Parts: sequence; C-alpha cells; structure tokens
Amino acid sequence: MTVFRNYTKSLVISSAKIAKTAFSFGLSFLPGSSSDSRTSRPPVPFESGLAPEEADEAAYNGGLDSLDPYESVLGGNGAGVSDQTAAEPAAAPSAPSRLGGRMEELRFTRLNEAATLPTRAHDSDAGLDLYAAEGARIGPGQRVSVGTGLAVAVPEGLAGLVLPRSGLALKHGVTLVNSPGLIDPGYRGEVRVVLLNTDGTAEFRIAPGDRVAQLILVPIAHARPNEADSLESTARGESGFGSTG
Repeated sequence: MTVFRNYTKSLVISSAKIAKTAFSFGLSFLPGSSSDSRTSRPPVPFESGLAPEEADEAAYNGGLDSLDPYESVLGGNGAGVSDQTAAEPAAAPSAPSRLGGRMEELRFTRLNEAATLPTRAHDSDAGLDLYAAEGARIGPGQRVSVGTGLAVAVPEGLAGLVLPRSGLALKHGVTLVNSPGLIDPGYRGEVRVVLLNTDGTAEFRIAPGDRVAQLILVPIAHARPNEADSLESTARGESGFGSTG
C-alpha cells in the first residue's frame, strides 16, 4: 500500500510539473505575453531554499497549489493575459484627422424660419445640398442672389466651397456665377448663392425648399507672401491661355 501511494504521489507531482512547463511554454507564444504580465504569487517551497525532493513533497502535501500551472502563470484568480491587458489604462484617442475620412462637425444656425439644414443624398457624397429659403425668378441670361437662411461655422484649417448642382446645369442651364463660391472659417453671415440662368429663352423659378447648390469642405494651406528677385525657370515659362491648344 505504501509503495502504491508513493508511486501515485510521484506520478501526480511529475504530471503537474509537465503541465506547468508546457503551459508556460505555450503562453510565451501569445502576443503581448511576458514575465512582467504574470500575476505575482508567494514563493513555492523550492524557492524558499528546500531541495527539489523536499519541495515536491511539500507541494504534494499542500494540495499541489504551488505546482498548479494556471495559478503560477495566470494567477490564482484565473485571470488571463487578456484580462490583465484590459485593465491597463486605455491609450488617449488620436486627434481627429481632416483628411482621414472622419466626419467633421459643421455647425449651422437658422437665420430664417424657412431655412432647411443641408443634407446628403448618399452617405458617401462629398457635397451637402444647400436649399433656398426664399423664392426667386431668373430670366434668360439673368443672375440672382438666393439666400439659404443659414449661417455656418467652417472649422479652422478648412474652407467651404459652394458649387453648382449638375442637375440644374444640365436640365435648365442654371449655374453659379462665382463658381466655386468661397466661405472662410471666420465668416458668420448668411450663405447666399449667386445663380445664373444661361438659357437664352426660358425663365427659371426658385421656390423655398428647392436645392440650389452644394457645399464641400476642403483643407487649406496658409501661405505668407514673400517678394523675390526672380522665380525658378520652368519648361512652360510664361506660356498661358491657349498655349497647349
């Protein structure tokens, strides 16, 4: 009976050692795993100065807690590496990028009860549709300023460009005189659209709520004018209008 007990004890201790070694070896291949991330534990008997045989005996008599591979590698609470990593402070969010596709906040105020906030026909569209807040009649060849009833705060570092709508241009010959119209970040007045009827015979009418233009945001670079004695020569030189055919 004593021989069988000793054999069983030796088998259990050896199995626990093998499990501990294998588990530690496998954990070393996990991303982000290191000895620093392991939960500290009280020293096992061998670490306290006992001989290996005495340490095995003490571990067996103590319920093999010190040879538990899960306890020694992951900690007595069973928390894995991923749990410990999750407890670390989260990295500070990066600053919003104006060119990385993230949505910019564009604040509008209504100056007219008939004003309509800009919309997109599709989520991926670059332009926001601008709506008329007042009616207008544009005779053949005439131009009219149409108010949107909105003021906008374009974010610093960006510029607002007001562009014609392709549907109005194709179907009615209506476009913008000053295309593109520029909205600076510091402007707080009403956004108005200067429409031109290029049709030679037909009048075009605008009703409140009609889409009359579109607004896009673009990044800008601030340049400081500097007078120079000369400019670098180029292959094109002074060739201008019509120089390329």
